[in-house]
Amino acid sequence: MTQIINFLFPKICVNCNEEGALLCEPCAGLISPQTHFKCPFCDTPSIGGRPCETHNDSAITRVLAAGSYRDPILRKTLHAFKYSGTTALGARLGNILAQSALRFRTLLPETGVVIPMPLAPLKNRLRPFNQSLTLAHAVGTALNFEVRPALTRHFSFWDILVPSHAALTHTHPARWFSLEKIFHADDSNIVRGRDVIIVDDVLTSGANLEMAARELKTQGATTITGLVLARA
Repeated sequence: MTQIINFLFPKICVNCNEEGALLCEPCAGLISPQTHFKCPFCDTPSIGGRPCETHNDSAITRVLAAGSYRDPILRKTLHAFKYSGTTALGARLGNILAQSALRFRTLLPETGVVIPMPLAPLKNRLRPFNQSLTLAHAVGTALNFEVRPALTRHFSFWDILVPSHAALTHTHPARWFSLEKIFHADDSNIVRGRDVIIVDDVLTSGANLEMAARELKTQGATTITGLVLARA
């Protein structure tokens, strides 16, 4: 049966269009890992992805990225995963992020809980899955951490007025205003006194991670590390 399905619906690499895999091994090997650490909110070089002096009052402890959104192969693969219904790519992308987590192991807490970034309610209706949850499970397995979808994102009229936050510039005030107090920790017992890793797919301005981190801080989280697949 599997052979028949593969014959009728062959797997085509999203990058080179060769038959055999949704992302073939040679193309996956061309994805460049992120090697330089920057402040989560600007391009200032930093030690281990910590906020720079300008942003040192942030709730987020550090942000680590597996790769760059400018990487064409990573961007194509992530786009196919999120928007083209190619959910089978989740395992491949999850493995990329999990391997990065292991590479960054000395910068991560020894124990803790992995929390996926929640989808906006409107996107949750339109998309049958949360890509960040898929990535979070891969990270949790690699690090042997508990994975808990412990955050909820409230509805905001800005999700209609500004449907794509990624389309806004990094410093656009609407990006930050639209996320103010939009996240809610479902159960403070999940994070109180614990180190937290928030997993997301793309880091653009850092606003999403920071607002989520602020909510987790109010619920007693100790340190909050952002772990993302790609940095814009």
